[in-house]
Amino acid sequence: MAFDPISEADASKAFKELARYTHMPFDYPNDCCHTRAHQMCGLLADQGIGSAKWWHFAPPDVYDNSAPKPKLLVDYRLRVQTPGHVDGKTTFVMWGWHVAPVVRVKTLLGVKKRVFDPSMFDSPVSIAKWTGAQEVLMRSRKSATDDFSTWQKAPVASSNRQEVAGVFFTSRDTLDAATGNYAQKDANKLADPDFLESHIRLGIHLLTAIFSTTDLLRRRP
Repeated sequence: MAFDPISEADASKAFKELARYTHMPFDYPNDCCHTRAHQMCGLLADQGIGSAKWWHFAPPDVYDNSAPKPKLLVDYRLRVQTPGHVDGKTTFVMWGWHVAPVVRVKTLLGVKKRVFDPSMFDSPVSIAKWTGAQEVLMRSRKSATDDFSTWQKAPVASSNRQEVAGVFFTSRDTLDAATGNYAQKDANKLADPDFLESHIRLGIHLLTAIFSTTDLLRRRP
C-alpha cells in the first residue's frame, strides 16, 4: 500500500473512527503504546490509508561503569500531560519512549505528516506538537551512593528529542479472528522521503546500544 497523502477532512474522520475503538485502552497511557500503534496502523490500512509508526525516545541514561555492576547516575524520562486517565486522578505519565501512527495529510502548506494519538490528543497533530507535548525530564546523582535529585527539566534542545526517532512502515496486516489482533508482516518499501534517513538513524542507535551492552558485559566479573 502506498504512503499516499489524504485530505484533512479524511484525516479527521479516520482519527475519530480510531478513537471510538473501545478495545484499545486510550485512557491508559502508562503502557501499551506500541500495541495501540500497530493496531491503529492495521485499522487505517482497512480504510485504505497508508501509515507509519513514529517513535520518540528520551535521551539515553548515563551509568557509572567503574564498578563491577554499572550504576545509574542520570535518568531521563518523557513527561506527558494526559487528557484522561484510568484512575481519574493522575494528570501526567512518564515514559522512556513513545510511539504512534503518522499519516501524510494534504494541507494548505503542502503535504505534512500528522500524528494519530488519541491517548494524548483529540485530533491529528503535527510531529512537532506531539513531541513538544512530551517534556524531557531528568534526575541525577553524583555517585552511586547518593540519592537522586528531584525531577527537573533536562537541558536538551528540542531538536535533539527526535534524534533517535524512526519511522517504521507497515503493510496491510491480516486480522486474526481468534485474538482480534493484526499479525505483523514484513514492512513495505513505501515511497516516503524520510524512509532512508530515519532507518539510518535507527540503525546507528541500535548499533550503539549493542556495542554498549557488549561493553557492559565485558566489564562484569
